[in-house]
Amino acid sequence: MRGRAKRKLEIQEPEGADLSSLIRRTTALSGKSFTGAMMAGVMVDRADLSNSDLSLADFSESEVIETRLTGACLKNSLFLGATLSLTNAEKADFRFARLIEARIRQCRFCGANFSQAAFHSARIEECEFSEADLSGAEFIHARVRLSRFVSANFSGAQLNGAAFTGCNLTKTVFLRARCNRVSFASCVLDRADFTDADLRDADLTGADLGGAMLRQVRLAGARLFAADLRGADLTDARELTSPQLQQARTDSTTILPNGKHGPFRRNSGAERPKN
Repeated sequence: MRGRAKRKLEIQEPEGADLSSLIRRTTALSGKSFTGAMMAGVMVDRADLSNSDLSLADFSESEVIETRLTGACLKNSLFLGATLSLTNAEKADFRFARLIEARIRQCRFCGANFSQAAFHSARIEECEFSEADLSGAEFIHARVRLSRFVSANFSGAQLNGAAFTGCNLTKTVFLRARCNRVSFASCVLDRADFTDADLRDADLTGADLGGAMLRQVRLAGARLFAADLRGADLTDARELTSPQLQQARTDSTTILPNGKHGPFRRNSGAERPKN
């Protein structure tokens, strides 16, 4: 469906669930119910859908541009191959939504709920996800650039093969997250919590992990060249090797896998967990 001309959003009957024929711009739909709306291939341009019920709506291959979705319910919605740009969806409910292969640019999702949502192979750029709930979300092979996830929650999320570039993930929670082969190269992960996460083969080159919680993390094959681990707690971190830790920056505020304070020294055995 890519390359097809998009139909624009218009309001005719605000109470109706089928919006596919609506083409008028700058429309106000705030607070209306459109459960199960069929929006596939539609261009939604500068509409106000704040606080509306769009649960189960299908936005596949649609374009959502400069639209207000603040506080909207989009639970179980479909955005397969959709484009979202310059859209405000703060505190919106995207639980179980499917944004597979979506292209998302310059959108605001502060405080939004993406629990169990799927972002497989999505392309996300210059977006704001601070304080968003991404628990259990799937970012498999997603590409994320220049975005903010400050104090976001990725607990139990699957980020296998995802790439985060130039992102700010300060105080973000990754409790028990699966991050195999994820790339956080040069990202800010200051005071992030990776307790019991799986970071095998992750790329943490140049990442700022100052003050991060890395207890019981699996780090086999992880690249730590120039990673800043000052103030980080690696107590009982597993599958680390001496060469890996030698490449990272540690100091006396770093707690090493054996429970002792750094800096890490070659042949010290401190790379082995205490338990």
